[in-house]
Amino acid sequence: IYSNLNDPFLICSLLEIVYKFRQKDININVEVLDKNPRLPLFPDFTREMGKYIMKFDKISGNKDIKIILGKTKVEVISKALGKKTAYKIYPFIS
Repeated sequence: IYSNLNDPFLICSLLEIVYKFRQKDININVEVLDKNPRLPLFPDFTREMGKYIMKFDKISGNKDIKIILGKTKVEVISKALGKKTAYKIYPFIS
């Protein structure tokens, strides 16, 4: 995470998400595809990740999740859950 990102808020946000998954023994991998990736609105994204954690509570065996950060979307993939979701990131209007 540190070598590819410059935004302290994004780094802290990702570390918080990683920590929550690791607390539940869920393997998490974060892939950064863009030089300046962004997360969707953080409270909403955190809530969605909480839903993933609750789904993992219902399964046994290998638990995995992969978060792929891009400039216009974030993809969340889990082979264990058989699920792939994309979250679109809307640009800020100034």
